[in-house]
Amino acid sequence: MRYKWSVFTVFYPIGGENFLIKNFLTGAVAILDTMKPLNIWLDDQVLPLPKSFDILSGSNGFIVPESKDEFDEYNKSFLFKRFSQANLFTLHLLPTMKCQLDCHYCFERGIRRQGIMTDSVLNRFVCWLERYMEINPEVSSLKCVLFGGEPLLAKQLVDNALSKLKILADKKRKEYWTEVTTNGLLLDSNMARMLKQYNL
Repeated sequence: MRYKWSVFTVFYPIGGENFLIKNFLTGAVAILDTMKPLNIWLDDQVLPLPKSFDILSGSNGFIVPESKDEFDEYNKSFLFKRFSQANLFTLHLLPTMKCQLDCHYCFERGIRRQGIMTDSVLNRFVCWLERYMEINPEVSSLKCVLFGGEPLLAKQLVDNALSKLKILADKKRKEYWTEVTTNGLLLDSNMARMLKQYNL
């Protein structure tokens, strides 16, 4: 059997020959001290297997069989989740598009990043969500994913928004939790305590 790098694996150089790699299908993350032996092996695939092969293949999914249709697998997984989790409502909240970093790999690089969501927009959104839950009583779980920019730059708005969403979820007797996509620079013990109360 022949192998290839997964199309869902991304490579980020972190100095010297070292790379941070992530597979966005499996969520696996690893650090490689060099890519050369693996790339050479993938070109000719002559035994013996590289010593990191077992870690990079299998459930981690960095390296997959050439015959594997990864997009078909992703579509099946997406449809399964969509139909088996129809009672889950996931919303992505972007408190701000600002970010204190300028990472060269960021897909938002070059976008004009200004402003923080206003209280007026937040209140209209919460009203819309309450109406949505009334119209769709089958929704039993509410998940809020904080995204951005760097969402934690808008700490006060995040606290206010999560408080309103938690109150709404409790009022409607819905399970509630929070996820956050952050660069982590502002994630201190106070921020962690604040987020924890919203089931992060």
